[in-house]
Amino acid sequence: MRKTDPTKVQEQRDRIIQGALKCFARKGVHGTSTDDICRAAKVSSGALYYYFKSRDGLIHDVIVHAHQARDHLLLGLIDTPDMLKALTSIQVASAQVIAAQGVPVEVYLELLAYSTRNAKAGVAFREAAERVLDILEQAVRANQIAGKLRADIDPERLARFITAAVTGMSVAEILQGSGSHEDFAITLALILGGDGKTDGKAED
Repeated sequence: MRKTDPTKVQEQRDRIIQGALKCFARKGVHGTSTDDICRAAKVSSGALYYYFKSRDGLIHDVIVHAHQARDHLLLGLIDTPDMLKALTSIQVASAQVIAAQGVPVEVYLELLAYSTRNAKAGVAFREAAERVLDILEQAVRANQIAGKLRADIDPERLARFITAAVTGMSVAEILQGSGSHEDFAITLALILGGDGKTDGKAED
């Protein structure tokens, strides 16, 4: 039996995921059919269902793909030399790395909304949220031990606050334009015991 080349399998899966993302950006998640994705990725329907067992399975893996680079970014918080500065720019940085994966914030939020009505998508987002909370808790604890953050702050509560704030700011960026991350930076500095000042405005 001929062996399957894992590299080629991943290349084909990535090609289909990128095709799906292009379609989602143009037509929305609900408005995109598997035929649309096949045309965008230049694959047959048989190939799509070989690499992804269902449309829902494909969307699950699109969501996983969207979060991979962000998780790597967040892991850097554990040994960052300036936790406050890193946290205050986290919304912008997270959006940038997710967009670099081919997932603009509008598509990301549509996938998030879709996950409230689709079990597989919901699982993917819950798993992603759990990873984020775990990484942020680790980062807070490590920086507390190093004396870089107040020791009396509950790591889990701070992690949940940051996660909720980042999600809310992504929505605000669409509805109100830029600027919400600056308010977050000031608020977070106050919570962590500073004077509301950071080493500069959060990056645009």
